[in-house]
Amino acid sequence: MQPAMQGQARCRLHGGKSPRALAAAERRLAEGRIRAALDEVGVREIDNPLAELRSLTAEVVAWKDLVANHVAALEDRYSSADAKGTEQIRAEVELYERALDRAGKFLEMWARLGIDSMLAEMQVKVGERQLAIFRDGLKAYREATAMDEETHRRGIEAMASVLRAA
Repeated sequence: MQPAMQGQARCRLHGGKSPRALAAAERRLAEGRIRAALDEVGVREIDNPLAELRSLTAEVVAWKDLVANHVAALEDRYSSADAKGTEQIRAEVELYERALDRAGKFLEMWARLGIDSMLAEMQVKVGERQLAIFRDGLKAYREATAMDEETHRRGIEAMASVLRAA
């Protein structure tokens, strides 16, 4: 009895050399290498789901671009024919098709949910919170130094003009 071929449950004598079995094995081996690499990354807490979704969407699009470069390097060798003339599509092309679908789904979800406006709104809220803290700090400074109201107002106006310019 022959041992199973790499990435397969079949030996070469019992269907392991068929184009379909070879393509599936190639895909399984590629996915296994990727899973092993992901295992090294580890698990972490997600503080901001919207920012994480933005990052994940960027990663999905970057993956699509990476796979597109591999497909482009194939030139005209996108498929091959077996002895019967049946066309077999290369694993890289299948990965690219899946990457296109996935990127499309992420980008559609991004647009449908209005993630850009949600992130902008969060930044405004953070900015308002920081401004309130800054104002309270200036008020405490004025009180601690016994600064008169007019000097304090001019100082605030000067700081506001610097912050607007930034």
